Amino acid sequence: MLLSDFRARTSRAIHWPSSRLRLLIGAIESFHLAPSEQMLDAVGRCLNAWQMQDPREYAERGQPIRQELDIALLAARSLCPGLGLIAIVDPSAHPPYEPNAWNTHNVRVKTNCYAYACNDRYDKEGNDELPHPGLLLAQYYPAEFVSYMATGHAEYEKVARKPQPAGGFAAPARTVEADVRFRVMLDDMARGKMNMAGLKSCIGSEQPGYQPANIPGHYLAALFIAENDYHWYRQDNTGYWSHKPGQGEATNLDVAGRLIRDPRVRPLPGYRLSGFYHVPKGGVRTATYPRPAPAAPGAAPAAAEHSGPAAAGAAQAPSQNASGSAPASGAAGSAGPVSSSGGAQRGSPRSGSGAA
Repeated sequence: MLLSDFRARTSRAIHWPSSRLRLLIGAIESFHLAPSEQMLDAVGRCLNAWQMQDPREYAERGQPIRQELDIALLAARSLCPGLGLIAIVDPSAHPPYEPNAWNTHNVRVKTNCYAYACNDRYDKEGNDELPHPGLLLAQYYPAEFVSYMATGHAEYEKVARKPQPAGGFAAPARTVEADVRFRVMLDDMARGKMNMAGLKSCIGSEQPGYQPANIPGHYLAALFIAENDYHWYRQDNTGYWSHKPGQGEATNLDVAGRLIRDPRVRPLPGYRLSGFYHVPKGGVRTATYPRPAPAAPGAAPAAAEHSGPAAAGAAQAPSQNASGSAPASGAAGSAGPVSSSGGAQRGSPRSGSGAA
């Protein structure tokens, strides 16, 4: 698909296209005539507005050609070397930016930044807490989770639960950072036991001057840390980044209302980069909902139905003698990390509520 074909491909049989579609057509044609960084950003903003504000027209005219359009826009970015986007090497491995799919009520309130960055979308009933790092191991292997938290991470006994935005203790940022990264490792242990792919930490990515790079079969995610919170971003197949603050809406705009080219530029207030991760194509599972029922001795806890993209090809849960429920809040092995909302709850003091 050529960008010059967009008007013909989207306007056939439409006697009066919406104002958002007309603006998008104009922005694409302006970019086609005079490629520039500013015009390409304008195309992205107009595409966002059309997708969000005219969902029926977008579903009929935009969704069928969206993959072709994303490929064309990705190629167009080569005309703007100063755009500052991290190069994509395998567009098929990156998730599409689909805010309407994530911002329905059931999905929005039952997912957070961690689930979003891992492309783990679900809307099943029975959710009793958001998918914090570490919850997957706590649900399927609770005894091992408690053991690792008590013996391998004993210093976090006193910060077993994330403080609430309304008050509570403030854990040092270094403690929060190490705790979250440790719990991501625990989740990867659970994924490995279930023959699922896991996250790959980009070694040294927290250092100044590090240049993240994509690899085939994966997309990039970024972990940010605040004084008593964490937040995740992901890179979509458009080349831009998006995120989902807590139970708020998914967005690809930063705190200034601009498309996110690099999450390190204008992150949420009070947050700093902890590191980048490579996420396998399709995403990874972050939790199982509803929570597994207690299994009889010697029986395997059944894997709950999981409707998100990360569920594709998932293996059955392995044998475990203990209950599938997580340890009680406040215990050394609490499943909840030092985070209240699953990262950057919308409207919280540190959320940067204008980001979305």
